[in-house]
Amino acid sequence: MERSGVLERRHRSARFAKTNIDLGTVHCWICAATLEGVLASLPGVLHAVVHPATARIEIRFDPAITSYPDLRESLVSGGFLDNG
Repeated sequence: MERSGVLERRHRSARFAKTNIDLGTVHCWICAATLEGVLASLPGVLHAVVHPATARIEIRFDPAITSYPDLRESLVSGGFLDNG
């Protein structure tokens, strides 16, 4: 029973995808925290972390609920990313 529980957890986590998006610049830790909060509130987003030193955001999400283009569009419409 214990073993099947471990396999079940792995199977559930296997359905999540991870992506990194270059933001260009991150002005301050408040910008980073705001961005993390905005993305974390989106349906299907499990985890969002901004790395200010590299100006990248790492996002872990459920592709059955949201997609990379949806995440990118949220960043563009929020003014965090250029549409280019």
